[in-house]
Amino acid sequence: MKRALITGASRGIGRAIADLLAKRGYEVICPTRVELDLSNIENVKKYIHDSKKLNIDILINNAGENIVQPLMDIDFETWEKIQNINLNSVFLLTQGFASQMINNRWGRIVNVASLFSFLTKEGRASYTTSKTALLGLTRTSAVELAKYNVLVNAVSPGFVDTELTRKNNSQERIDEICKNIPIGRMSKPEDIAEVVAFLISDSNNYITGQNIIVDGGYSIL
Repeated sequence: MKRALITGASRGIGRAIADLLAKRGYEVICPTRVELDLSNIENVKKYIHDSKKLNIDILINNAGENIVQPLMDIDFETWEKIQNINLNSVFLLTQGFASQMINNRWGRIVNVASLFSFLTKEGRASYTTSKTALLGLTRTSAVELAKYNVLVNAVSPGFVDTELTRKNNSQERIDEICKNIPIGRMSKPEDIAEVVAFLISDSNNYITGQNIIVDGGYSIL
């Protein structure tokens, strides 16, 4: 039984990933925000130190934060919080748990990025910056870890019907978005979970360093 650590699994995409992997026989570890506060770097380091004996086979960096603010209104504390949750903690978790995967000569890491890792819009400076950098971390990690049979990929969801999406978009805006998605709807969290499940499975032995865009065709128009 392979052991998967998933961040941000209390709701949305993370919950869907955790539920799917559990159904498929993985041992799933989903730390709460109290156990692992991704905005607090010292807490992240402590969690990694205290979890060294877990022998993690799979790391899914799913947790993310998006605070919509115009560029000129962003205070540094907010900027730093977004970077810590979406990027800096991912670096630390990758570094911390990849050592176990290297020893086992097998591992899978999936970073949940975003459509806004390569597109953007007003108010997304903090979020887009963090998710764009996450793709850079994904590629370089993939290059360095490939010789140990540790595959590292990113999944970039488009508009997913989650609490976060509805918090940042009015219903009118959501209806407009759906008109511009060739499939005609936002994705469900389960759609993203299926892609993640494939990337970490034994069916994937050769895909690494990639960003899999799951957006219903939105970005190709």
